[in-house]
Amino acid sequence: MLYKDLKIFLKKSIIPIILIIIFLLFTYGERIISNAYSIDTELYITNYIENASWWNSLGRWGLTLINKVFCIGPLSIFHSNFFMLVFLILSSIFYNYLIYLYLDDNQKKYFLKYQFIFPIIFYTNPIFAEQFNFTNQNFAVSLCLMLIPLILISIFYLDKIENKLNKYCLIIINITISTLIFATYQSLILLFIANIAVIYFIKCFTENDSNFKWLMKYIILFLTSAVFYFLICKLVGEGNSYLQTGYSSGLKTVFKNIYYVIISTLKCETIFYNISYLFAITFAFFIIAILIKEKRFNIGTLLGTIGMALSPYYIMIITGVDQLKRTQFNYSFIIGITFIIIIVLLSKYNNKIIKIINFTIILLGTAIAYKQGMMTALLFSGDKVRFDYDRAFATTLINKIEEKDWYDKNKKYNLILVGKESMSSKLQPLKGEVIGFSFFEFDYPYFYGPSHRATTFINELGYSNIKNPDKNNLKTDFEKAKKYIKENNIKSFPSDESIIKKDEDTIIIRLSDKID
Repeated sequence: MLYKDLKIFLKKSIIPIILIIIFLLFTYGERIISNAYSIDTELYITNYIENASWWNSLGRWGLTLINKVFCIGPLSIFHSNFFMLVFLILSSIFYNYLIYLYLDDNQKKYFLKYQFIFPIIFYTNPIFAEQFNFTNQNFAVSLCLMLIPLILISIFYLDKIENKLNKYCLIIINITISTLIFATYQSLILLFIANIAVIYFIKCFTENDSNFKWLMKYIILFLTSAVFYFLICKLVGEGNSYLQTGYSSGLKTVFKNIYYVIISTLKCETIFYNISYLFAITFAFFIIAILIKEKRFNIGTLLGTIGMALSPYYIMIITGVDQLKRTQFNYSFIIGITFIIIIVLLSKYNNKIIKIINFTIILLGTAIAYKQGMMTALLFSGDKVRFDYDRAFATTLINKIEEKDWYDKNKKYNLILVGKESMSSKLQPLKGEVIGFSFFEFDYPYFYGPSHRATTFINELGYSNIKNPDKNNLKTDFEKAKKYIKENNIKSFPSDESIIKKDEDTIIIRLSDKID
């Protein structure tokens, strides 16, 4: 039955699917032809086993498992980016099919025409530039983004399976895959909850029923998967304090933090938030008004509304502080959902003014997706420029070192970098929280400086004479290097005096005038 229904849906969705592919190619196409990579990926390339241990300590053992099963280590950048795009296209199709299943026949007719609006708003947001800038996890995260709607689609068909054994087998498979999704990237847990809130909301207003029994089935699935996830986390490793929390500072501080995040989204601060959120809030009020008018606003739709309204802030509510933007999938997800719901609800009205308003909303959604896609593409292309600059700068550094009289090509040297080096170019118009930052600048504010990442990157370019400083002594060595530079008034790069040999096997380079 699933195959037959999906086949019919796909036949009726050819044009929207083409539009979705065009937007995703426009946004992510550069990744397919680029071998650029950013921070963390250099560590994965050098030692993916050690990187996997780090992921396990974060509770991301699913990420380790998926990469191992699909041979994403050693890393093939093209392979990772290619499948990322394929999974995003398939994810868009499955998400739309999931929504389609819960609409009535009249609503389906309009949804089929305009379904492209939801995924192009969802996946073009610059939040995903930050996320997919981490090439070492592109494959697994995008795969799980595709698996979420597939899980929920399979549950829809669960009641249609008469054979009990087959039904129980499907339940076990769903729980297993859901647990794997949670263990791949914790933000996917929150996206999973947002998905349940959305389809519950749609089901309740479509059937004009609160459907508590239906909701309980999904809550049990979620809680069972979550319990298994946390149990396995305990077996794999105790975890670390990578994720920030704010509750230790008291509830007052937490409420302040959440308030500032809400204000930030409303003011459209940073390149990750935009005016589409304000439109979505406005449309949400109209959706509620329409449902009240049609007497389809019940306890179920109220609960679904609350779940959807809070979804962009789930992670802040749980942790008490704002988190990195790459974790906030729910933001653009809920905006895209709100746009498509208002379009479907207004499409059935024959009033000329409402038709014009609806057409305007469709154009607005497309324009927002285009603007977001342009910004995301600029972030990716700018990071490619940054990567090329890093590679050229690394070559220049090594050439300068090799010109020194004391340099011995048969010897290995520790490299300690003090200060930072970053590019400023019109070809790199945008930077995010991580994307666009050089290997020679990213860790500059920390006590250990950029030495570790930059040296690893230099090694990957084939310069094997340079070795990583000892991690255990990195802080001490870095402080000594800074002190030496200050006391001896060493000039900054590209001056010949910026490169110093110390203690026979250590090279110190002052990258910039500012070193603190």
